[in-house]
Amino acid sequence: MFKKILFILLAGLAFQSCSTNDNSLVCTEEFVQITVEVTDASGDLAEGVEIQITEKETDTIVPCDEYLCEEFPDGSYIIMHDGFHGEISETGQTFIVKGTKGELGFEEEYTFRSGECHIEKVSGPETVTLSES
Repeated sequence: MFKKILFILLAGLAFQSCSTNDNSLVCTEEFVQITVEVTDASGDLAEGVEIQITEKETDTIVPCDEYLCEEFPDGSYIIMHDGFHGEISETGQTFIVKGTKGELGFEEEYTFRSGECHIEKVSGPETVTLSES
C-alpha cells in the first residue's frame, strides 16, 4: 500500500510543471528564451551590447521588454522568448538582430516560429562576433 501511495505522489510531482493545451498535448511550464552569444574579435564575451530586433517583412522594431534584449552574465543576450508564442506564425517569421557596442556591431538574420508549446529557433547563428561597422 505504501508503494502505491508513493508512486501516486511521485507521478503527481512529475507532471506538476506541465500543462495541456486543447489537443491534450503535454507542455512544460518553462518560459523558453532563445539567446545569442556575443563575442569580440579576440573571442572574449562582449558585455554591454545594445540589441535591436526588427521583423524583416514589416520592418517593425520589436520593443525590448523585461526579458527581450537582456544580457546574461555569460555574455549571451535574449533575442526571442515565449511571450511571443502565438504572435509569431507557426511556419516562421524572419527577424534581423543587430547589436552595437561603440563603433563595433553585428547584424544577423534569424527565423523563429511558434511551435506546439514554445517558441522555436528555425535558423540563425548561436554565436556572433562584433566587428567594425
